[in-house]
Amino acid sequence: MRKKVLFLGIFYIILGLFLVSAGLFVFKKTGNPEIKIKTKAAVMPVAYKVYGNPEVENGKYYLVKLSILNKGKGELKDFSISYRIPGYVEWTTPEIYHEILPGQTVIDLFYPHFSNKILDVLNETTAQVEIKISYNNGKETKNEIKRCNFQIRGRNELLYTDMPEEEISDMRDLFTNINLVCCFVTPEDPIIKYFTQRLQKDVLKGTVAGVSNSQDEILRFMKALYDFEIKTGLVYGGTLGLPEKVGDHYTMVQHIRLPREVITGGAGLCVELATLFCSVAQSAGLNCGIFVTSKHAFPAIIAGGNIIPIEATGIGGEGIGGRMDFKKAVETGMKEAQIFFAGGNGSIGTPIAFLNVGKLQGEGIRPPDLKDNPNLRKKIDELFSKKQQTPRRTQPNYASAGTNRQYNQQRQYNQQRQTPATNYRTYTDPSGFFAFSYPAQWKLAYSPNPYLPTLKVMAGSPAMNKDVEVYVFPGTYDINACFTNICNTLISMGSRIQYQPAGTVNINGVTYQRFAGMSSANYQTVYWTAYFTKTSAGVIGFVLGANTNNLSTPDLITIKNSFRVRK
Repeated sequence: MRKKVLFLGIFYIILGLFLVSAGLFVFKKTGNPEIKIKTKAAVMPVAYKVYGNPEVENGKYYLVKLSILNKGKGELKDFSISYRIPGYVEWTTPEIYHEILPGQTVIDLFYPHFSNKILDVLNETTAQVEIKISYNNGKETKNEIKRCNFQIRGRNELLYTDMPEEEISDMRDLFTNINLVCCFVTPEDPIIKYFTQRLQKDVLKGTVAGVSNSQDEILRFMKALYDFEIKTGLVYGGTLGLPEKVGDHYTMVQHIRLPREVITGGAGLCVELATLFCSVAQSAGLNCGIFVTSKHAFPAIIAGGNIIPIEATGIGGEGIGGRMDFKKAVETGMKEAQIFFAGGNGSIGTPIAFLNVGKLQGEGIRPPDLKDNPNLRKKIDELFSKKQQTPRRTQPNYASAGTNRQYNQQRQYNQQRQTPATNYRTYTDPSGFFAFSYPAQWKLAYSPNPYLPTLKVMAGSPAMNKDVEVYVFPGTYDINACFTNICNTLISMGSRIQYQPAGTVNINGVTYQRFAGMSSANYQTVYWTAYFTKTSAGVIGFVLGANTNNLSTPDLITIKNSFRVRK
């Protein structure tokens, strides 16, 4: 009997231990994480230092937002998170949350420390962030890796906003990343520092502009830089910038050359000329600012409580109507700044921001570390050598086709064309693709826009109120695609364009597809008619324009009727 009782006692003890164990391990309350990952659609290499700094603009420039909600009834223990970006960022030191209670949410933001290796990315590239997660849910330890893709944009690209389309309410929402323009101001770039030193030594013969608030000395520095740009042939020229879908929203993507590329390449858009001006001035010890509107950007020197703006695009170029002298460029900048602070207008656009470059860079919007380049130093030397030479043109930008040997070698083709009136000259393409007559007093410009390489020649009236432009798309036969390419490029340079197809027309036995429209840019409106046709060489077209809505003047009609292409 006692043995039975003993056995029953042992049985109940074992049963009790089992039930306790079951309660501890089988029926124990466990944590259950709900993990949500939001990855930015794209990062910009030029701003790689910004992405690694959680202090910039209250942590705005994170790459990944990881949200962990404990939906279980038990705790999550030792929740560990680390990540890497293969090829760019190695595995990070784990971030550990020792306890996440039921119903509690934890937010973890990733600020990757990219190296300047990311500057080697010249075109849009897909990258991946790998996230390693480990935690104990109260029952067992779990490990998993999650992967998300994002874009690394080209080194020279700026995405003006990353705000979802449905959240955009006004013009300024289209420029939420505008402060990142300061990343393109590169005073520590070895090439910019070398250029600045040569400017101080060879042109200014010494300057105290960077250690003095003397307005006279600052203006002397600004004039030396501005005049040097004109003397060495730097011109205003646009780059591609079009609305583009990035992730789930649209943004304006602008290709912006680095200041070293502008000064050695010989051309710059308004924002590029502004960042170049500021880079050199900062390298000389001056503080700078950039006025940004919905249509334009121009730089300024900040000296104490004074702001001295300058219209950097005043360097212009002979192909686009000449240049302003330094005094006129400063006067224009002053007027534009007054309009900016008064709320803007239809000419300069809506004010977006005045970027105090030194202040913003001090707050973490730092430019990239750029490597020295002996070839670029050599180009800088060539620029200073060019400035010291006596100007001499072997082939003027504006020339008479009748006196330029290069354009008179197609004699056989010339004999076949219609003889123009005596007060007209005839231009013949060197390759023999096209020819046309234009008034003798008009000026001719060859390849006037380096970022519209299909624009081969332009002839304009002395008053610049009428012109003809000729475009060649070799090896291409889609007229609509070619015409759209021109429009998109001009839009990216700040033009507003409206047009519609206008049927076909026969000119000298060739059928042309016609478009009629108007463009607004540089504070004026131009009305135009475009004529494009397919030839054995590709698509060739010409555009007749005027600042009045009258394209039936005798000179424009003569140009149209004289236009010939080689089939």
